Amino acid sequence: MHGLVETAGPLTERVTGLQLCHPPRFRILTPSWWRAEVRQHLAQVDARDLAEHPPARSVATIWLRHVGRRGWLRWSWLLTPATTITNTAGFSETLITPEALRHAGLLADEEALGTLVARELAHRLRLAHIAGDHRWDTAVPELYGVADLARAHITAGHARWASAKVAAAWFEAQADEERAPRSRAYRRRADLPLMRAKRRTQRQIASEGGQFFSSLESKVTELNRIWTHPRLGPTFSEITDPQAWLSRVKP
Repeated sequence: MHGLVETAGPLTERVTGLQLCHPPRFRILTPSWWRAEVRQHLAQVDARDLAEHPPARSVATIWLRHVGRRGWLRWSWLLTPATTITNTAGFSETLITPEALRHAGLLADEEALGTLVARELAHRLRLAHIAGDHRWDTAVPELYGVADLARAHITAGHARWASAKVAAAWFEAQADEERAPRSRAYRRRADLPLMRAKRRTQRQIASEGGQFFSSLESKVTELNRIWTHPRLGPTFSEITDPQAWLSRVKP
């Protein structure tokens, strides 16, 4: 993993035009510890939302998310080899479960594993440059005035675009984690109706967001203005109309 990070780091910085502020931190965890760390991260987000917007509508939204996440994390960890979060100290770190890497077939495919590392590094770069602005991960975006911000498209799309560019430069191949040899347990879990629907939606969001960044990759300076303020990010209508977004935010 260390060697992959050392190679992918400079490539990801070059593609995105962003710089890592601290050495990347990858933590290897058991599935139960992975779930605990992710829950703790989400609890931080909830606490900030409640501290800033305590009305009943906010509390109800956060409570429903809290109830739903336990079951989701219990089932989804096997399909999530890595996730990048902001820890309690305010630094980003990537949480990895070796069992999930094995089930996803990534340990048997260096190109797919390298693409995963590049994707998580892109997330780290984004987190470093939004500087803790929790309007990007709040459960109640309407209370912060960012309900129309295509947050998931931006974050997933940026990572997808960056990792694809890194893979092309590194392996001289198109990034394709789906080609890795999945385990039977992985395939069974991914084929559950709820999981299948959720993953289909996630892939569509990442694809649309990736196309947005790909269409503007010659405008990296303008793209990186997104991280300076959420309102400079594309809206849901602009994510499929990059030129409209560019016209709105270009100085």
